[in-house]
Amino acid sequence: MLIACLGPDVFRALEKARDLEAAFCQKYDPEGSSVERLALEGADLVEAVVERANTVSLFSPRRFLRVRDLLRGCPKARLPALQKALSVDPENVIVVTVEAEPPAETLLKNIATLPKWLRYDFPILEGRAFEQWIRERAQLLDVTVTEKQAQILAERTTGDAWQAAIGILQLKSGVDLQSVQDAASPLSSVDRSLFAWADAYLMQDSRW
Repeated sequence: MLIACLGPDVFRALEKARDLEAAFCQKYDPEGSSVERLALEGADLVEAVVERANTVSLFSPRRFLRVRDLLRGCPKARLPALQKALSVDPENVIVVTVEAEPPAETLLKNIATLPKWLRYDFPILEGRAFEQWIRERAQLLDVTVTEKQAQILAERTTGDAWQAAIGILQLKSGVDLQSVQDAASPLSSVDRSLFAWADAYLMQDSRW
């Protein structure tokens, strides 16, 4: 089985991939021994997926593979081999690919001929839809977000789910977004390093 989580909203696409992995582990593999994440690209990634899909394990009848840009990086000449490999045992071999950009329609039409194939599309959210997602995301993290706060986050992050998620964590740490000016707000800049965020959080710097 091939499941494609298609961007351009990579944050939500990755979130879906994580949910699929968690569901697989809960149902079939609590120890996670059958889950593999392949940090390869292009032809190397395709070859690795083909090899694993064609290899039967006596210890793990089911296999779950997490990859990035499998379809977008697949050489045209290797597409038939990939299709054949994913058709061998679609019930027990599950490949989840997160694609930053939707692949070409011609490629998707070929992939759609697989015995088992699913796609989830994650476009950039705007307006009310983005505000609703912010509230739902906050609820998952047990954070109370008012309509006004969701509106502020949506306006400042303009559809960037990564930045909105950081804003939700700000709220969880006690920052009052309404009192933070745009110029001083980290939401107005996307080039802050993870370490700078962590340092500011530990120092309880409310500007961050």
